[in-house]
Amino acid sequence: MNRLIVAVLLLLCTPLLADNLNQLKTHAWYSGDVNCELATAPAVETFQLDASTYIFRQNKCLHYEAPFLYLFLGDKQAVLLDTGAIESAEKMPLASHIKNIMSAYYQSGKIPTLMVLHSHNHSDHVAGDKQFIAAGFANVIGAKRENVMQFANLWHWPAGQFEFDLGNRRLMLYPTPGHQHGAISVYDQQTQILYTGDTFYPGRLYVRDWLQFKASIAKLVSITQQHPVRGLLGAHIEIDRHGHEFEVGAKFHHNEAFLPLSVDDLKDLASKITHLDKPREVKFKNFRVVPVVQGR
Repeated sequence: MNRLIVAVLLLLCTPLLADNLNQLKTHAWYSGDVNCELATAPAVETFQLDASTYIFRQNKCLHYEAPFLYLFLGDKQAVLLDTGAIESAEKMPLASHIKNIMSAYYQSGKIPTLMVLHSHNHSDHVAGDKQFIAAGFANVIGAKRENVMQFANLWHWPAGQFEFDLGNRRLMLYPTPGHQHGAISVYDQQTQILYTGDTFYPGRLYVRDWLQFKASIAKLVSITQQHPVRGLLGAHIEIDRHGHEFEVGAKFHHNEAFLPLSVDDLKDLASKITHLDKPREVKFKNFRVVPVVQGR
């Protein structure tokens, strides 16, 4: 696509992005039901952030984790961050849903290969991989740390970063271990949003390696100082709008909190844990740091 046309399209999309970002800050996601057997909500909820960025949430009645997934469309390539908690294409037709979105966006009859990345290697973020492998239009990068190191040529993990061009759109991948040793965060220059998986989100921040987690939070703060960041989007919501936590495994979240966290939230976390050499639970309004047994 001609660069001038792309520039014009981005200018036209800027108001859409700003409006939708504001909507996202107060968007009430489908958060389950008191009687899931009678619920009729779709298997996946879709929020269009701008013309080429989509946020998906898996139905909480189908899996209590209800993770968020992110799709980035460029001129030459597309990236999906995480495949969620449900393997079955019958229960959660995620691959076909994304293929339909891509077909409509590219309008060429031939969609580019979808690159599937993962925020980390836990089951509620990788379960849908088999759908994309079977669908034949995706290149699924393994979620283990070794897979990410090889893909991004990050042999001094967790040092370094990896930048890749989707075609007039750049994503930057950063190792951010602590929750899980292969965890990553992704900065998107187009939306100016930092996507942080289970490292930072409105809920329980489970920490399995305290020193690495501290370093990763410091790294995220540094990223916000190097790049404009409109907000941070993680992979779950586990609290209500008053900061009260929902019970683990709950399939209904009444008055659920909103998804975006702010740079100030991140800086507050960093300032509280910087001088803590040993794992310690720390409570904030919008999240709670929870040290757990290492090794998972």
